[in-house]
Amino acid sequence: MAEKKSLVKNSIFNMIYKGFTALFPLITTSYISRVLLPAGVGRVGYANTIVAYFVLIASLGIPTYGVKAIAQSGETKEGRSRTFWELFFINLAATLMCIVAYYVFVDNFPHFADRKLLFQIMGLMLVLNIFNIDWFYQGMEEYSYIATRSIIVKILSFVAMLLFVKKAEDYVIYAFILCVATAGNNLLNAWNLRKYIGRPDAGLHPGRHLKPVLILLASTIATEIYTMLDTIMLEYYHGETCVGYYSNPVKIVRMTYT
Repeated sequence: MAEKKSLVKNSIFNMIYKGFTALFPLITTSYISRVLLPAGVGRVGYANTIVAYFVLIASLGIPTYGVKAIAQSGETKEGRSRTFWELFFINLAATLMCIVAYYVFVDNFPHFADRKLLFQIMGLMLVLNIFNIDWFYQGMEEYSYIATRSIIVKILSFVAMLLFVKKAEDYVIYAFILCVATAGNNLLNAWNLRKYIGRPDAGLHPGRHLKPVLILLASTIATEIYTMLDTIMLEYYHGETCVGYYSNPVKIVRMTYT
């Protein structure tokens, strides 16, 4: 009975989390669109799409594979810790390589020259991917924690937008707030982690996870990368203002899909 009750509780919290995550962009869109105007919205949306490509590669297939691996790691803290640290170090190595590639790319590609500060700030999304361990809490079935943490951080980030984003020139501040919201989630994850795992030991074998995470990465790229290509092409051929007009209807479609 307790197991069934836990399943119901987790399902409810997961629905709340998914629903709020889908609705939150619509809550912020009306205010941000009015303040930043289509050009500012498009500018940040385009930068976010560029960094999302690198985050996708840096994450490998760990956000999907990690849930299963943690769920299957057993009830012991030792087994859980070993699996977590093996996946964490794979993610760390991949993310560090992608961070270097991203900043070399945006600092040297002429197309980004007039928006370099924006892209440098959005790169924090990639840096903070090191602590993106939601997969661990999903594998542990801690959906109440995930939902509560996400809702609180999103509400605080929206309050920050109301306080600090007041004119069209504040698009860089808006981008920074988006990154800080990600930081809030990821750093809270890292802080809370000590309750569930121990320190890494010398018996780690990250290589045993490489094949499945790379297979999942390939499938993720095949299904996800083209969904971001529309924004890249639209900005390249028609500019940031068109991206701003385009991004809001896309949010509605993706909310319905979620």
